[in-house]
Amino acid sequence: MNKVVQAWSIVALLVIFMLINFMDKAVLGMVAPPLMSELELTPAQFGFLGGSFFWLFAISGIVVGLVANHVSAKKLLLLMGLSWAVLQLPIYFSSSLSVLVICRILLGAGEGPAWAIAVHAIYNWFPDERRALPVGVLAQGAMAGLLLAGAVIPPVTVAYGWRANFLMLGIVGVAWAVIWLLVGKDGKGAAQGGPSAPAQNGKPVQSNERVPYRYLLCNRTVVSTIVMHFAFYWSFALVITWLPSYLNRGLGFENITAGQLFSAFVILNTPVNLVLCWFAQRLSRRGYSSRISRGIFTSVAFIAGGVLLFVPWLMEVSAWMKIVALAASFGAITVVVSLGPAMVSEVSPPAQRAGMISIETAIASIAGVLAPMVMGGLIQWLARETSPSYAYEVGFALTGVLLLAAGGAGLLFATPGKSALRVRELTARLI
Repeated sequence: MNKVVQAWSIVALLVIFMLINFMDKAVLGMVAPPLMSELELTPAQFGFLGGSFFWLFAISGIVVGLVANHVSAKKLLLLMGLSWAVLQLPIYFSSSLSVLVICRILLGAGEGPAWAIAVHAIYNWFPDERRALPVGVLAQGAMAGLLLAGAVIPPVTVAYGWRANFLMLGIVGVAWAVIWLLVGKDGKGAAQGGPSAPAQNGKPVQSNERVPYRYLLCNRTVVSTIVMHFAFYWSFALVITWLPSYLNRGLGFENITAGQLFSAFVILNTPVNLVLCWFAQRLSRRGYSSRISRGIFTSVAFIAGGVLLFVPWLMEVSAWMKIVALAASFGAITVVVSLGPAMVSEVSPPAQRAGMISIETAIASIAGVLAPMVMGGLIQWLARETSPSYAYEVGFALTGVLLLAAGGAGLLFATPGKSALRVRELTARLI
């Protein structure tokens, strides 16, 4: 098979992998109204349940990411896919809140490394200057998962009850694992110091060269990338946990209509993200420095996304315009899931790339623990004296402040080219 076709075939399988991953993430938010009613949960309690998914997310992301420096990405992805499928089943058979919390914690542990390992797998098939687009396409697997969640989960809930969604996801997960076992492969070129590996004195840096992780994690580009990725995860956690409830209880749409609007939200932000990823890759291939094509580009997207989150709170606009503003904001900042790993990869020695991408993602994912609980407490507090929609919109506006701060940090400190040069100089001194 032609190597390009084979590489994009792997991307296609990983897109489906991320689709399942994000349906797993979104399902809890999509069944929030009936689940909260049946189990008699307050907004604060549901925020606690939503945040539990991320309790082990960061730890497992770091551990598995470091393992990925030495173990086949194909094997790790297979084990993750199977674990997700198995962990859906107890939720289907149980009505206990404790079972829900335990399964979501373990599911988060299983999904914590997913994005970083999938990106690492793609990087092993594509050279540096061609990575932005396939990773951007991978991100659309995530968006497709949210889209399908909005289209499929509400009708399944109405017809068979909210638990049936977890059984469905378990079956789909097993099917993907079987296909991946038969078809999935590890790439070789980029992982072995090929044309995408960083160069020093005109020679590729060999894949066994390393520097202490403390130097990499204190690098200004890595730190600013973590800050922006943290702000993204904060927004993402709010989208999957509270956006369906905002559409239903805040804006007053019926459950199935709210699901359709959630899908519309994804449809609106998907082209925004794809166009931005394509444009960033075009800038890179036309010779613009990574400072411009990655650092500044991502930072400006965050600033624009932050401004858009003030629209629902400050402006008297229709429900549709609020959804458009939220979707455009999320679509803009999603560019960090493509360009963030690219910046970290540019700085990291090839042998530590998987570990660094995983560590960066894991630290940023801590926002997923905090955001649902903060929003839940805010809703419970403000909804007593204001309309439900106002409480949600204040939470979105506060997230806008976080995005603006993260974008500012990126403008000041995201300098991948200079940071990579410093790491290469350090590598030369240590070998």
